Amino acid sequence: MSFVDSVVDSTTHYLRLDQVARIVGGATPKTGNPSFWNGPISWATPKDLSTLSSSRIGGTARTITQEGLESCAAEVLPVGSVLLSSRAPIGLVAINSIPMATNQGFKSLIPKESVCFSGYLYHWLRANRPYLEGAGNGATFKEVSKAVVSRVKIPVPHKNGKPDLAEQKRIAAILDKADAIRRKRQQALRLTDDFLRSLFLDMFGDPVTNPKGLQTVGLFDVCEMISGATPSKARKDFWNGRIPWISPKDMKAAWLPDSIDHISAAALEETNIKLLKPNTVLIVIRGMILAHSFPVAQPLVSCTINQDMKGLIPKAGFNAHYIAWSLRCQLGNIMSKVSTAGHGTRRFDNNALRSLPVLIADPQRQEAFASIVENCRSLDRKTTTLLRCCSNLFSSVQQRAFKGEILNG
Repeated sequence: MSFVDSVVDSTTHYLRLDQVARIVGGATPKTGNPSFWNGPISWATPKDLSTLSSSRIGGTARTITQEGLESCAAEVLPVGSVLLSSRAPIGLVAINSIPMATNQGFKSLIPKESVCFSGYLYHWLRANRPYLEGAGNGATFKEVSKAVVSRVKIPVPHKNGKPDLAEQKRIAAILDKADAIRRKRQQALRLTDDFLRSLFLDMFGDPVTNPKGLQTVGLFDVCEMISGATPSKARKDFWNGRIPWISPKDMKAAWLPDSIDHISAAALEETNIKLLKPNTVLIVIRGMILAHSFPVAQPLVSCTINQDMKGLIPKAGFNAHYIAWSLRCQLGNIMSKVSTAGHGTRRFDNNALRSLPVLIADPQRQEAFASIVENCRSLDRKTTTLLRCCSNLFSSVQQRAFKGEILNG
């Protein structure tokens, strides 16, 4: 059940989005006309929203001129509008802190001042992203139309028969605070990554440019490659065991304490799938995730992997943490070697893997670096636990807020 279907109290009314806001589409001026571009008007695309670290958007990667604006169906949104991406992907949300236009990938909402507060609308749309995604249609890519957005109903607090803006602002403020706590935990994890990347480059140098002049070898020279596999789905006894079976969908963190799917001891014994030890370096070699990133992770427990991944086991003289960060510090080089299979899937083949450079560094310096990584990992585990608690708390507050269950005072 989505929040749209939630039961609310008698002081909350359901209103259509076109009753609480004016819904505005966007457009793109002709890209071949230079007089339409690099002007004073900010022009947002869904990509601008994908990198935001707060609810506000105060700038865009591209700008257009007044002539460009007048050449297409875009219009300038006033400050405090709620930008909602309607395709590729659906459901990204932000509030603009400066006037701006958008491309056609938006169905933005300009709240009616007497009916709806932008911060309240922002949080409701974020909480209901799965619902909005499910409302999308299209064969090539899904898009949620203006008509569909217009018909969506949201719970709006009322008092004395009128929209209660004060209550909306109170709810938005509570959600802002809960979200800020969660974002700070996320930022702490990013800062750890930034620190370790800087430390690696300071101690060993960039593996691609090799500013310290160290001897360089290929990845295959320093690691044993272990392939993954998928046990037969027809054998129910191969599944739902206790052994983690990691696939690309699990590769969302540097350290993996578990996986979504698990296999049984029978699968391990009766198939060619291999059990990998903790700290093995895991990479993705096939899948659409390679279109935008190259995940590198290390399991905290013994695990298995599927066929879209490889496990890297360092040979003598090389440390797993050193190998993992050697890969993370050359992501640009790695992404340039990703190819596309005939059916459109991205892949990283053996020749590309073989060509990745690894610096031959002093083993003691590797161990010194690994010791710092371990200390950071310990801190990260605590931060990750706190982040999970904060995320659960935020989700709970969201649900209660839009059901009218957060009491005032």
